[in-house]
Amino acid sequence: MISVISQDKRPVRIPPEYVQYAEKHSIFRLAQTLLKALIIDRPDDPLTYLIDYLENDYFNSSSLFILGPKCSGKHTLSELLSLELRRVVLTAEDIFKLCPEGPVS
Repeated sequence: MISVISQDKRPVRIPPEYVQYAEKHSIFRLAQTLLKALIIDRPDDPLTYLIDYLENDYFNSSSLFILGPKCSGKHTLSELLSLELRRVVLTAEDIFKLCPEGPVS
């Protein structure tokens, strides 16, 4: 059971099945993606923006991989495309964090 402690209230206990459900349905990834989109785009009406974001099926769109040697501008290009296409940039470090057991051999 996960506990969240507030200074002015008693601990909130979250049953393990809630966390399992959130992980199974990628709720944490969804929340992170939506928050990143809000912070990047800063819409005047966040609720309408989020509804549009979800209705336009941005999560099932194509992926773009940028490969190249060191110092070739991959990061700069990725950041520019991220802003233009409203996509999230994942670095190699981000991907390795998602695979805590390490590379598959």
